[in-house]
Amino acid sequence: MKKLFLVLLAGALFVACGNKAEEATEEAVVEEPVVEEVVVEEPVVEETAVVEEETTVKEAAKKAGKNIAKEAIKKGEEEAVKAIDNAEPETPQQTVRRR
Repeated sequence: MKKLFLVLLAGALFVACGNKAEEATEEAVVEEPVVEEVVVEEPVVEETAVVEEETTVKEAAKKAGKNIAKEAIKKGEEEAVKAIDNAEPETPQQTVRRR
């Protein structure tokens, strides 16, 4: 009985799905005229790119270190000159004899 029920169920499934497939294929085909679009290509002007040298992190750090060192030396030099200019001239000390 179970086998008969499965066979009938499978047959009903084929019949139910088959009718919808036939109805779906009956569609009206409308033809439209084909219009081609003409594309006008403009000449391409190539720009020359400036190629920058690739630097590694190590090289960039070394360069930054040099720049910082130069600025520190300049700053120290300027402060030393100011200190020398602002210094009071030394007066010679006289020796005092005690009697």
